[in-house]
Amino acid sequence: MLKADRARWFAVAVAVLMAVWFAANCWQTGRLLLDWYSPLPFRDYWQNVAAYTSPHFSAFWRQQNEHRILFPEVIFAVDTLLFRGRMILPLVLSSLCYLGVWAALLWGVYGSRMSAPLREIAVLFAGALMLWQGCAGVLATPFQLTFTMLQLAVALSFVFLALLHETKKSRYAAGVAMAAVVATYSLAGGLLLWPILLVAALLLKVHARQVAAIAICGLAAVGAYFIGYQRRSSLHALPLLQHPRYAAGFVASFLSMPFESVAAGVISLLIFACCVTVAVRRGLWNTRLAIVVFGIYLYTLLSAVLTAAGRMEWNDPYFKAARAARYITVPMAAWGALIVAAVWLLSITRVARFTIPLVLVGAALAFSGCLAEQELVKRSAQEASELQIAALMLRNNVEDDATLINVYPSAGFVRERLPELQKRRLSIYAHGTDSWLGQDVKSLWPFAQPVPGQITRVYPVEGGFEIYGWSDSPFLQDEHAVLFTNLDGKIVGFGRRPKAGFPMGFGTWETPPALAFVGFVRSNHDSGPLTAWVWAHPDKTLHRMGDPFAIPDISVATESGALVPGVTWEMDLGFHLNGQLVSDENGPAPAGPIYGSFGSNKTGELRSNDFEAPDHCLVLPVLHGLSAYGQSVKLMDAHTKAVIAAAPMFDGRSIWERWRIGIPPSVQRVFVFAKDAGEGGNQWIAVGGPAACR
Repeated sequence: MLKADRARWFAVAVAVLMAVWFAANCWQTGRLLLDWYSPLPFRDYWQNVAAYTSPHFSAFWRQQNEHRILFPEVIFAVDTLLFRGRMILPLVLSSLCYLGVWAALLWGVYGSRMSAPLREIAVLFAGALMLWQGCAGVLATPFQLTFTMLQLAVALSFVFLALLHETKKSRYAAGVAMAAVVATYSLAGGLLLWPILLVAALLLKVHARQVAAIAICGLAAVGAYFIGYQRRSSLHALPLLQHPRYAAGFVASFLSMPFESVAAGVISLLIFACCVTVAVRRGLWNTRLAIVVFGIYLYTLLSAVLTAAGRMEWNDPYFKAARAARYITVPMAAWGALIVAAVWLLSITRVARFTIPLVLVGAALAFSGCLAEQELVKRSAQEASELQIAALMLRNNVEDDATLINVYPSAGFVRERLPELQKRRLSIYAHGTDSWLGQDVKSLWPFAQPVPGQITRVYPVEGGFEIYGWSDSPFLQDEHAVLFTNLDGKIVGFGRRPKAGFPMGFGTWETPPALAFVGFVRSNHDSGPLTAWVWAHPDKTLHRMGDPFAIPDISVATESGALVPGVTWEMDLGFHLNGQLVSDENGPAPAGPIYGSFGSNKTGELRSNDFEAPDHCLVLPVLHGLSAYGQSVKLMDAHTKAVIAAAPMFDGRSIWERWRIGIPPSVQRVFVFAKDAGEGGNQWIAVGGPAACR
């Protein structure tokens, strides 16, 4: 076989390898999108929920922080009005927009003089990196359509600019302006696109009338943007000038994603500079492919500078603000453009014979870098799982603030908007309130053989109980996979395994995440033990799971009375006054003195004096670290030393809980006993003063 033939077959083999990588990432990212989907609004989306139910123009024009997201708002409103707010439309369009950016690169490559299979290697390598699973967190979040729509508009503006340069036809000038308008009103960063397009049009010697038309459209779009505008961001150029080295590191960190390395960002900039130099020297800077790839990268670079001006905190050495997960698709598209440019320009230089080996080295580094950055994927999966659990909770008519803050920072804000969703049957209520609740389970489906499994934890939450357990049934990810019935056989709640996976920290040795499920029951169900059932969707049969389980006689108190007078505390060196972590994430602290073990680095015990039980009901505030191992707080009978109730604790749930504890009439005096037997930094406990119930 001739040397040229061997080289060609080697290139074909590399193209096949890239195709396999591309297909694998497409499949994995697509699977994550399906697994992470939830119809419940998330974060910023909640600020617009009420407006989408009866939209008018002012709803589209209002600011979203410093942004005007007119075009994404239209999509959100259409989804609400026509598709019951299930957010499938924005998810589909967001994915198509992001794929459209890759399609723009594909268009540029196949419009160049790159030969096969080098062009296939370039676009497949770029696509494989752009569709890495870490991008699924953005694509699976409906509100992030603002980013992907902006990116597609930016890419299309350069496609139209390239066509305008080639054909001189005015319709492509109109396309440039229209794409830039969409970018401007998708996200504030779209404002940066106008100067880039105008400078590029002048350099490309576009006809003066067409440049003037684009400039007039730009002035009109930018001018209208600031009608009624209210500044809400900290955007300012001064920090860039005051901390130039930090700003440069911030920009490099932004460009480096997903690799989270300043060095990777610097390498990206160096490759870009080299590509521009080669393109200028070879007279290729004004070709179709150069306009698209350099335009996308230059826009990303300016976006990084703009983000630094508004978001950087110079005392943060890790550039966390630059590496926010919501930005990930922007630098990923820049990497895709850079890969295409590098392969293209390498192939026409004196070192062209090293193009394929260098591509393999780059692909190996990118592949290993993505494998090393799986933490981003895990964080996105955690958010998706928490969102799905919140949706499950609300469908059971339970509203727990500690769970709702995973959906939006203000639980009260969510509570205010839920009635509108219920009234109009939107989002998780698209099919109405769950019709199974309250029905007799015997009248719905036939019973079948019991299945292995059991309930492992019943945790009180505001308005009800969160129930955890395990089963080896293959149907746990189905809707209503687990049903809970009372003594009368009425369905009082249901659960399932979140398709996004069990949240980190929720699984224990007795509740293995691979077999676990979670469900909810309202607190107003009939008293008595409950029974758990697995519903087998294919054959519509019910399988009893384990023995009946009891609901604890302890609940979340939404309010409390006055502190119990005369309570004093005895403690060893493990506890001290105000021994708790002070953080907004822990929620409001209780009134009165707080004793805890945070910061002592010692184990220890805390005991109150004996005091009279107020009206046989008591509210006890408790806070613990992210790990509840070795922590306990108990209310005990002062006469018999028997435990009346133990404060429930859950790993990862580090918030102030006010436990409402009923005290038997036979108990006259009680005391509180707390013990910290954990030695980890996240293993600590704090107790507030006991109060009377209301």
